[in-house]
Amino acid sequence: MKFLAQRHATPSWVLTAFTGGLFLVILVCAAARIDPPGGLGYDEATYLVTAKALASGRGYVQESLPGSPPHIKYPPLVPVVLAMMWRLVPAFPENLLVMRALMILVGALFLWFSLSYLSRAMPGLGRFEALGIIALVGLHPSFLSATTVLESDVVYALCAIATLLCYDKFLASSRRRHFGLTLAWATLAFLTRTMGVTLFVALAAHLAWQRRFRHAWVLVGVGLANVIWWQGWTSAAAAYAHYPLEIRLQYEGYLAATVHLLHTTPNVLAKVLPMLVTNLAVILSGWFSSWILHPVQDHLLCDLPFLVVPVIAVPTLIQRLVQRPAIHDVYCLVLGLVVLVWPWPQGNRFLFGIRPLLLAYCFVGARPLLAILFRKRWSEALVQRVSRLIKTVMVSAALGCSAVSVAAYPAWSRRMEPVGQELHWLFRAIASNTPPNAIVVGWFDPVYYLFANRKAIRLSYSDPFPIFYGRKARPEFPHAQQLLAWFQQIGACYVVRENLFRGPEADSYRAFFEALQRVDSPSLQLVDSSRRARVYRISPCVEQALPAEDN
Repeated sequence: MKFLAQRHATPSWVLTAFTGGLFLVILVCAAARIDPPGGLGYDEATYLVTAKALASGRGYVQESLPGSPPHIKYPPLVPVVLAMMWRLVPAFPENLLVMRALMILVGALFLWFSLSYLSRAMPGLGRFEALGIIALVGLHPSFLSATTVLESDVVYALCAIATLLCYDKFLASSRRRHFGLTLAWATLAFLTRTMGVTLFVALAAHLAWQRRFRHAWVLVGVGLANVIWWQGWTSAAAAYAHYPLEIRLQYEGYLAATVHLLHTTPNVLAKVLPMLVTNLAVILSGWFSSWILHPVQDHLLCDLPFLVVPVIAVPTLIQRLVQRPAIHDVYCLVLGLVVLVWPWPQGNRFLFGIRPLLLAYCFVGARPLLAILFRKRWSEALVQRVSRLIKTVMVSAALGCSAVSVAAYPAWSRRMEPVGQELHWLFRAIASNTPPNAIVVGWFDPVYYLFANRKAIRLSYSDPFPIFYGRKARPEFPHAQQLLAWFQQIGACYVVRENLFRGPEADSYRAFFEALQRVDSPSLQLVDSSRRARVYRISPCVEQALPAEDN
């Protein structure tokens, strides 16, 4: 029997070769999605604007805004890392290629740490099953695309899984080094995204459950220090006090907007249930939606591996929480509850880092669930075969999903070329039709600053319910004339209207622009136009001299 066990055991070199081959395929597929220099999303540009300011020695400021006020929307880790890369390769936009290559490496580290954690902390999960989960996550189009954008999703996912891994090692060894690394990674997670506070809450709760009260108090102290430090920095919100509410909330962040929402929205409790239902639908759809990459979003092949996640993962998680919860069980619960009650449907992004854990629940819970459902009809052997079949189908679908998305990406890129051409026409139109001290009002304000070198501001919206949760897709702007007067006051004499993108936020900006056009005085005069974008000048309006730090 011992001979047979040794004979059928998988050699270590086979596992090593399979692991290396899988990661190589993921890296190649992700590199194929790197957009040429010039394609930037809004959040990417926001991080880059602050990174550019840090690289030039101007500090942690929102350099694209008039007066370069302090940046208080996002924590500093991602801009600091991008600023280091900017110092190494200062030529923009050529340095975007280097920065995106760095993000691919961060994504690969996240997958490697996830593999290590699954192998350590998930009893009943084999090595090949853990590799199957990594294939499901790493080869999905949403992950391949997220690793090539300069945002915080992948960085936060890496910091979170590294925190869980170090904490699991601490529980096994009780070494101070591992506890210190847990605190360090959790701090980095918070400095990447304030949602990292959920890590501290989960860790403190699990330490208390383990009766390690001294360590729990130390962790709570570090977490409070991070929160107090960040809240102290965001007290610089006074720099935005002169902005109208419709502008200010865009730059103060989601927390400030949520506080304002609770104070000003009538009958907010009546809107909670529709919000919870919508958020839950977003969370569930995030598993079978490749929303980041459009060419394969209608392919069932990409959706198939994730259709079973809510059915199997949630009961397995609940069972583990009732019996003997591990740290990842508590963290998934805390993070899921926070995302569920968050009044912005951002669940896909916030839950990005726990995809390996939820898929692991599916792999671990598939056989017990089948045994419970069919214990009177199926034998144990049949249950095992069906369980293996489900796992094989999921991993095979991931491989097929990758092949489909890689094949479809060039065609999608060609379809997006007209949009890119329109954007670059818009950048040239702003640069050639506005003076150097001009301030532009537009939807992509940090992008205008990076490519047209003009200060810019953006409209915000004080109530997300009509946009994301209500039937009313486009809000009203009764203060359009007052906003135009404020634009005149600060010298923001140019307004950009583009028709390049779709979505509730873009529709809200177009509604705002239509409200501006209905104002009699001051008026908007067309300066330049293309098929999908136009540049207007507010008349009368006088540009003001830029402060010394803006020159």
